[in-house]
Amino acid sequence: MIEAFRLMHPLDVPDQGRDVVERPRPPGEAGDFRGRREGDHGGPFNQSPGSDRRLCGRDFRRDSWCGCIRTMHGMSAPNRGRWRRRVPAALLALSLLVAACGESGPYIPAGLVRTPYPEVGHLALPESTNGGADFNFRAQPGELLLLYFGYTGCPDICPTTLADLRAALRQIGDRAERVEVAFVTIDPDRDADSVMTAYIHAFFAEGHGLRTDDPDLLATVSAPLGVNYSVSANPDGYIEVVHSAWVYVIDEQGRLLLMWPFGTEPEDIAEDLKHLFKDLDADA
Repeated sequence: MIEAFRLMHPLDVPDQGRDVVERPRPPGEAGDFRGRREGDHGGPFNQSPGSDRRLCGRDFRRDSWCGCIRTMHGMSAPNRGRWRRRVPAALLALSLLVAACGESGPYIPAGLVRTPYPEVGHLALPESTNGGADFNFRAQPGELLLLYFGYTGCPDICPTTLADLRAALRQIGDRAERVEVAFVTIDPDRDADSVMTAYIHAFFAEGHGLRTDDPDLLATVSAPLGVNYSVSANPDGYIEVVHSAWVYVIDEQGRLLLMWPFGTEPEDIAEDLKHLFKDLDADA
């Protein structure tokens, strides 16, 4: 049961996700990625970590800011590994207890669960990939929706996350056909509809690009999920983009079942999806 799956999880996380601060970059025109990212990305869209950038991470378990990390060759292995270790470390004690009780113990997901499940199915945004029709934050019957907030010029966090989701879906066989992926831009001034469509389809042939020019609407749909973002120009005229880096898993009832932080391994995402589908099919 999905409810039982939720209760088995030991963490009740706050709304605040992990913030990612991209290095300030010159403003660009709509569809001009050169104004918002640096380095040679090897194609029209960045599908791998870029070069020279700065990250600031905020630990979802604390209010303190982690140190800034600057690299010249994409994300450093120690940085990504350190983030990936935080969630498993928090679950270590319970995992050992489960193991001690035998292999038949409860499944502990790699993602995080908020209790009770937030209801987000009433929320919607215009879909760039479907002529601006409203796209509700609700999966189709018997399916799951993976929702992510970012921007197309993101040099590393967004493309890495989408690539990890793509890798995870390749590991779950036919069940991948029951998963929809939607990408919401937090930078609509530079992410035109055509840009959004091309970007999400570079990762998922049937992916959904969601975009609105109404800042109030974007804030309204972001708040229940706990999404944090900011797009602003500094005194030098550079654009600074800040956004949290969670992937949100939503079911057909519009319930937020699970949240994966940045750096969750594709293998762990795939395993969580398998268990969620097992519960969904059992409830059908």
